[in-house]
Amino acid sequence: MGGSAAELNAFESTVEHFGPRRDPATRPILVGVDGTDTAMRAAAYALSAQIRAAAEELGVPVTFLKAYGDPYTTLREAADHCQVDTVVVGASTSAGHRIAGSVATKLIRAGHWPVLVVP
Repeated sequence: MGGSAAELNAFESTVEHFGPRRDPATRPILVGVDGTDTAMRAAAYALSAQIRAAAEELGVPVTFLKAYGDPYTTLREAADHCQVDTVVVGASTSAGHRIAGSVATKLIRAGHWPVLVVP
């Protein structure tokens, strides 16, 4: 098994914080992004493309969490760990999800948080 350190680190979980510290009395919003068109629209819905600058300018705390694994499990664990107020995800475009259930459907069925599904 080979690969450079940079290639191996590309698949490690990371956390980056921008803007001011979060007030413990507020509850964050989690946006799940996996690179699909609908996920990118979900991210665009939640915050602008210039997130770092906007976080500082608007005084909005932002945390980027990069994690790998099953999308539903990873989002559920992140939402519970961060005690989020809302989860925002893109709608599934896969026909197979009508049978097995999409990530959005599974999150809604969990019933822990409101889920906003962006088409």
